[in-house]
Amino acid sequence: MNADYIINEIAQNAASIYEGQDPRDRLAYQIGMLQGKIRSLCYLINITSDELKQIQIELSKEQE
Repeated sequence: MNADYIINEIAQNAASIYEGQDPRDRLAYQIGMLQGKIRSLCYLINITSDELKQIQIELSKEQE
């Protein structure tokens, strides 16, 4: 998965859901979905970073 895939998927969903409706509603939907995706990805990055730190600590203890 990459950034373009995420952006395009959300844009396609918005176009489908808000077809024939006010473009401002479609844009508001896209912004909300992208904000949610950013929060989710940041959460995953933070969790992964914490896990990597813990693994580094464990590995350094094993090497002592």
